[in-house]
Amino acid sequence: MIKKIGSVLLALILTTILSFSGLISTVEAEENVNAKIADWTFMLYAFGDNNLCAFTVEKLDELELLDYSSGRVKIICFFDDLQSGAKIYEIVQDDTPSTINSKVLKDLGEVNMGDPDVLLDFLTFSGSNFPAAHYGLIILGHGNPTWGLGPDEHLGSIMAKKSSGILTLGELKITLKAFKTGTDITLDIIGFDACLMGTFEVASVLKDYANIMIASPTVMHTETWADVHIFLSLLKDPAKSPEDFAKKVVEDSLIQMIIDEEGYWQPPTRYLIAVDLSYIPEIIDAFSRLNSALISQLQASPESALDFDKAVMESNKFAGIHSPQCHLGLWTLDILVFAKSLQSLDCSEIKDKADKLREVLERATIAEPGKANYFRSFSVYASDTSVDCINDFNTKTKTNEYLKEYRIAMEKIKSKEEPSEKSFRDKAGNWFEKWWLTALIAISALIIAGFIFKKAQFFKKS
Repeated sequence: MIKKIGSVLLALILTTILSFSGLISTVEAEENVNAKIADWTFMLYAFGDNNLCAFTVEKLDELELLDYSSGRVKIICFFDDLQSGAKIYEIVQDDTPSTINSKVLKDLGEVNMGDPDVLLDFLTFSGSNFPAAHYGLIILGHGNPTWGLGPDEHLGSIMAKKSSGILTLGELKITLKAFKTGTDITLDIIGFDACLMGTFEVASVLKDYANIMIASPTVMHTETWADVHIFLSLLKDPAKSPEDFAKKVVEDSLIQMIIDEEGYWQPPTRYLIAVDLSYIPEIIDAFSRLNSALISQLQASPESALDFDKAVMESNKFAGIHSPQCHLGLWTLDILVFAKSLQSLDCSEIKDKADKLREVLERATIAEPGKANYFRSFSVYASDTSVDCINDFNTKTKTNEYLKEYRIAMEKIKSKEEPSEKSFRDKAGNWFEKWWLTALIAISALIIAGFIFKKAQFFKKS
């Protein structure tokens, strides 16, 4: 009996041990699977087949100084240079200077980075092979909201804005839509390491495919924000949220200083703004309501155009030489400053609509420079253009309607100023014109006669 009880107890013990071992194995297996999922996967799409090639090599080489061995932060880079064509790299630590020695995942040869299918293949490859809790896409290159990003100069220079070497905003939208549909991935961060892409027209294109956008509304010159400082911070704290990462990027862009030709420290020549794209529909609605109020005021009192002009100029003055002229409705303006400037007008409806736009813009802005001489939000590139994405934004916000009424009002103001100069001539008629012309001829004749007389006297004496 005792032997039987002992056998049962032994069987129970062995069963428990085996079950516990199986549980441990299961937990370890789950941990191994989870270990393959990074906290962050960043996809860098670097246009280097242009005058940014050497600069981009330098920046990627700097990224190789960091230690990625934890596997919690992955940087996958698509880089097409001027010599050897395009490669997809996984950035790994390497201390060899002035060259990229990271792991080559694909050698693609010469490609057109302006082709949306090339970008889509890269995004799909990265998303499928490097799963993560958070995804970011950063596009490095030249930029302008009117023509897009790039260029890939094997197929056209930056001045050939309609060349196939340019990735247009419309093509970027189609690519991101296909990427989301194919992978069910919504980007946590989309960033532009390029000039002038920090506009609400661009943000409205991307709102359905990314959560946060980081970009500059001004010129970037030769600095880059996707640099060693930003990723060092993320490697130290891989669990950083997308919002905290965006704040760090904006903060870092402000503390970097440069030395000018005379050796003096100067502020950074580029700065960034981060915006929560979920607010874009609300911003479009608030801006549309404000434009409706402005249009009504212009129709009732065309002279209001002069007051609006002051608000436009106030919100445009930080755009620099790369901004279109404000006059005749060609704007590059900070609409947060614009909304605040309209508060000084003596019109309760405009003040109310402007304040509501200000409020939603402040909620949408995750991080901004916080300085009086900098843009405080993304700009609006409000101008007459055939670019579909910009024109779509202008239509939804009634900016096109406002520009039309603005021009009509300015023409009315101009026509009221001109009659004061014409009225006297109109009343005097042809007599006035003949009188001053006759007088002018007579005076000229007297002067000539006097000169001849003096000469004659001189020769007579001599």
